[in-house]
Amino acid sequence: MQVPYRLFNKGNSFAVREIKTFEDSLCGAEITEESRRSFVSHVYANTLHPLESRFSQDEVIPLGVEAAFAASFVKRSGLEQRSP
Repeated sequence: MQVPYRLFNKGNSFAVREIKTFEDSLCGAEITEESRRSFVSHVYANTLHPLESRFSQDEVIPLGVEAAFAASFVKRSGLEQRSP
């Protein structure tokens, strides 16, 4: 679609598969500005604000890239304990 986006998928996420299916349906024809806008609108319409989510595999939640790699960073670097 020539639209940059990143989805962090930890398994067979229904939400990710649904977005991929929609993207594939648009790629059968010429990629236009309208089809790119349609794709972005579709992804945006299917996102759920982090405070309203359960962080399940069925949800697309907009988070910064830092959140996607936080767990692996803590695992690699360790959890720093700070005293009050």
